[in-house]
Amino acid sequence: WMVTNRAEAFANRSFALYQKGEYVKAIDSAYFALLERGDNLQANNYRALAYLARNHYDKAINTGNRMIQIDPKSAEGYSHRGAAYEGKGNHDQNIADQTKAIELQPNLSLAYQRRATAYFAKGEKLKGMKDLEQALQRVKADTPEGLCDRAYIYAIGGEKGKALSDLEQALKVN
Repeated sequence: WMVTNRAEAFANRSFALYQKGEYVKAIDSAYFALLERGDNLQANNYRALAYLARNHYDKAINTGNRMIQIDPKSAEGYSHRGAAYEGKGNHDQNIADQTKAIELQPNLSLAYQRRATAYFAKGEKLKGMKDLEQALQRVKADTPEGLCDRAYIYAIGGEKGKALSDLEQALKVN
């Protein structure tokens, strides 16, 4: 595997920085990737994730919109935009965006998690639990990241014992 251009290199750097929790640097690196190639979907993806991590919801919405403009079938674009709307308290728009993300990519576990969060916030616990069940079926718990994802799903659903068990297992694997 070889990086073929500067935009790709900056996008990859953005993701690495995002994973390390260096969100401002991740946003900066994505910016440089987008200067090189404005339609770089992955750079926009990592930028949206970093904006969400920093609670910059309007910027995450704009980045999600840009992803959808670049690729109308970008499930991640809809999912990130929905998460940003959720951050602003707009549960219905989050549900609509996550539903579209699921329609485009039925195995996107994160979209089910995010939609469940909105359902719980609206007091629709049954729908939320159903989505968490769908998310659990789709998460790959054979990596530390997958175990952490599953732990998060368990925590949302109130199963703290299972969540802690997965987190302990992730630490051992990592």
